[in-house]
Amino acid sequence: MLSIGDITTLGQNNFFTQNRTISFKVVIVSSTNNYVQFHSSETTNGLKPTINLTYIENLDGYMPPSQASLVSPIDGEILYDVTAGIVSSAQSATLEWSPLPSANSYKVFIKSNLGTFVFDSEYDSEIVGNQLSSTDF
Repeated sequence: MLSIGDITTLGQNNFFTQNRTISFKVVIVSSTNNYVQFHSSETTNGLKPTINLTYIENLDGYMPPSQASLVSPIDGEILYDVTAGIVSSAQSATLEWSPLPSANSYKVFIKSNLGTFVFDSEYDSEIVGNQLSSTDF
């Protein structure tokens, strides 16, 4: 049995990038002693493929929390470094947002040419209060 596990991050990344689909790819790690056998759903012998996704609907009508607003840098601002006398890409960035009184923690999603980064204030030391400082992106 193949188990993918929790795909929450995949779903959040798709939502963040305005992608309204989720795709899966099955990849075999090949060697001389193993193989994966696939059967169609019409098979009478062997394992039929199945996929189980759980979607949690908001039946109680809970409203999502308010969203923080970026304070610094301003939206669309280009960050660069001029300390060496030559303009170059910034090696680090600090983001600051308006704090939310009802927030217990923050998750910050950053998309760059290197990929999508997710920072969680409950686990990542890069977030202190309502600021994120990092060299990852």
